Amino acid sequence: MPATCGGIFGGTVGSFTSPYYPSKYCNNHNCNYNITVEEGSKVKLNFTYFNVEVDSDYVLVYDGGVTDDALLDTLTGGPTEGIEFNSTSNKMIIHFFSDGSVRETGFSVSYKTFQ
Repeated sequence: MPATCGGIFGGTVGSFTSPYYPSKYCNNHNCNYNITVEEGSKVKLNFTYFNVEVDSDYVLVYDGGVTDDALLDTLTGGPTEGIEFNSTSNKMIIHFFSDGSVRETGFSVSYKTFQ
């Protein structure tokens, strides 16, 4: 059964992972995790675990609802944990890309709203 890559998320708290986490993700993913919370709130995002193939697989973190909005960071490598980001609006996009070679365990993300 294929694992879901990406999705639409909301609410005051939530979480999501890369496909098959904590097992290794598959090759050739290219997907967005879109977070939209209540208007007037902001998003506090926490990568509770992060490990992708260094320099070939990556995660882009955007502050806003489209990928033309501010790119906060490009994450690659690991393993690491506790990487945090705060949005300036009620929307964030996390874009995950994996190439056709090495697979790792991926990532686990939690988020919550703040004012």
